[in-house]
Amino acid sequence: MSVDFKIAPLDNALEKMRAEEEMKMLRQMPNVGFACILSSWLYFGYRVWCVRRAAVTGWEAIVPMIYLSLEIANSTLSVKDKVKRQPLLRLLGNQVPTVDVFITYCGEGLDIVMDTVRAAYAIDYPKDRFRIIVLDDKVSNEVKLAIKELQMHMKNLYYSTRNANVVTHTKAANLNHGLQFVSELPGGSFELIAVLDVDMIPFSNWLRALVPHLLQDKKVGMANPPQHLYNIPDGDPFGQSMDILFDFLEPLKHCNNSAWCTGSGWVARRSAIDQLGGVPEESINEDVLLSVFLRANSWNIIYVHEPVQWGMVPSTLASHIKQQKRWCAGIVSTAALWWNPRAKKLSPGAKFGALFPAIGFGFQILTVMIIFVTFPILLLTGFPLVVTSTTTQLKILTLLGFLRLSAVFYYNLLSSKATNFHLSIASSTHIWPVPFQFKTLVQFFLSVVAGHGMPLFTPSGLIGFNRKATSIPQRIKLALWDYGFVIHSMISLACAFGAARSFQAAADSKHFWQELLVRAGWPPAFLLWALLATDSWTPIGHVIFPATPATRETLLDRDPKSKLAYPTAKARDQIKLPYPQTQVMTSATVDARLRYLNDAAFLYASSAPETAAHLMQSRFSVAEFYDRTSKDPQPPNVCLACGAIMIPGCNARHTIRNSPTRRNKKSRPVQSTPPLDQKQMQVECLTCRRTTETPLQAPQQEQRSRTSVSKLDASKYPNMVVSEASDPSSLKQNRAGRPPLANSASKKRAKTRKLGLQAVLEKSKNNEPNPGRFGLDLMDLMKES
Repeated sequence: MSVDFKIAPLDNALEKMRAEEEMKMLRQMPNVGFACILSSWLYFGYRVWCVRRAAVTGWEAIVPMIYLSLEIANSTLSVKDKVKRQPLLRLLGNQVPTVDVFITYCGEGLDIVMDTVRAAYAIDYPKDRFRIIVLDDKVSNEVKLAIKELQMHMKNLYYSTRNANVVTHTKAANLNHGLQFVSELPGGSFELIAVLDVDMIPFSNWLRALVPHLLQDKKVGMANPPQHLYNIPDGDPFGQSMDILFDFLEPLKHCNNSAWCTGSGWVARRSAIDQLGGVPEESINEDVLLSVFLRANSWNIIYVHEPVQWGMVPSTLASHIKQQKRWCAGIVSTAALWWNPRAKKLSPGAKFGALFPAIGFGFQILTVMIIFVTFPILLLTGFPLVVTSTTTQLKILTLLGFLRLSAVFYYNLLSSKATNFHLSIASSTHIWPVPFQFKTLVQFFLSVVAGHGMPLFTPSGLIGFNRKATSIPQRIKLALWDYGFVIHSMISLACAFGAARSFQAAADSKHFWQELLVRAGWPPAFLLWALLATDSWTPIGHVIFPATPATRETLLDRDPKSKLAYPTAKARDQIKLPYPQTQVMTSATVDARLRYLNDAAFLYASSAPETAAHLMQSRFSVAEFYDRTSKDPQPPNVCLACGAIMIPGCNARHTIRNSPTRRNKKSRPVQSTPPLDQKQMQVECLTCRRTTETPLQAPQQEQRSRTSVSKLDASKYPNMVVSEASDPSSLKQNRAGRPPLANSASKKRAKTRKLGLQAVLEKSKNNEPNPGRFGLDLMDLMKES
């Protein structure tokens, strides 16, 4: 890439605090993880020994063993021994790599795609170094006309479609069409490509935050940001935030060099995609298969843990279910890579790398589904879940179980540091979609075995159900039959009845607490049946007693002139960002914080320039986080790249250049010397070598008060006579129809003074009683004027 740029680390107070706190907690995870494994093996080993020593037969021995198997299957734990973070970088300068930005659309809504297009056009990147291409798979005339209207002032905006009303969501084929489309544009394909989902609004630092990672390492083929969402309902009842995925699992996969494509916001080399023959179309989740092929072709994939885009979750429960089913089918479809003709050149290790996620995800779905169905039946049987021979064994087993739960809880507490202490166990316990995922898993394998190929899905945003059900019976029917929550209601009722039977059995016994402890009161069992009962009821209760969702426009801060919209600070705060600045500050508090950082930076500008730049970078971060970049004016003489306060002769170089004057084809230049308002001040920061141009404002000319003689107070000038010629209106009338001369104003003033003086002299001469004198007395000249 023949470009002239500079890569600088993003070094500010927020980033340092975040890195230090996160690394401090994550370094403890390997030790705590091994403690979890050790306590689990001690607990399970002692459980098996107690069952074998207990003198029980029949179902009294079978039920505890089945429950023990469920506990072992549900106790998988991943321990990472490497902890590292991808450093945050910034690309400086204007001669940067060229980027083709693709926005895929499939009927999600005109307002949604327009907001994404406007935000993509407003990013901090030279307009001649990137192009925006809207890929319309819905062939919408409304979108086409809206894009055509924006093209009048967005010269780097393009529209393209495959000229077919696509029914299925083939995002990979749409992207391949976009790759072919840009190759035929003037200038050909650009060096990099970037992809945005239609609902993802990029922030201004999007490309400058991701592109430097590709330039710093030639082996990096793709850089991926997290996906953050701004329209999550209060309390996140369905677990839609995905914070455990993007704030914990993806950073851990990055540690082991196994990061995946996150689906939206990613930036990749065009040469790497061309080496694969385009985006793979063999899977519904093209991002997973794309990651496999890139890594198999010796390209590295990195995960940049910085929020640079904000999108939307599915607005309806039906669309959320459809999204979960599509993700399930997409992940398990990577197993078909073994029979893919494109994968013949892949090594066995690469094929196993693609097969492992499919096997792991399928095993997890199968295990949870078995627990989902089997455990309520075990409760309904009324038999003890834990058996021991003596009370001492029960006490020891209870102590080991308590130690195991404490270690697992502390491990989850450490892992949730990446999500600002939003416990990962709370984010991963939404198991109500498992029956739908299991059904999709079965349908997928039956379809593949029968030779029908992969199941097809429509976009999640296009799914909807009947919302006209107003009465409670109609909503119950809607939940049980239209949505398919019959099995959820059965599981919830089975857990409730099973727990009630355990309480009844314990009440009939002489040892109430001991009998309750070995049944529904056993701590792991209690957490499990309580989770199944409440989580199965969550979607049913949402349909029967629906909440009023917030409208999309109320979650956006829109500029009325440019119509540029970004999520509000309150909407973004619904996700626990790994930032110390996640609390919502009032407008007055934000203004005070910005003024404080600005004054502190200028106070240390000469004595401690590095501290001043650090404070100014913190000011930029606060202004960007609370969307004050457009409303709050930037301080003068401040480098927007590194935050340095530019002092002439110290850390900045100031030059003044004239703007080029306009010339007519058949005449001389309009002005040989440009006025001051056409001059530009060029300020070069000697710290980061970034040049900033600002126009110089011409000084305002002082306006003199030119009061005409006709408007003077006659009482102050008793001897003054205003003639008709001294009236400016009469002068204008006398010169009517004639063009004004260059010095007409000065001639008017001189003539007015002359005529006024002659009138005074004539009046004095006429009033003089002695005609032999000159008609002018010395006292006349000494009168007050």
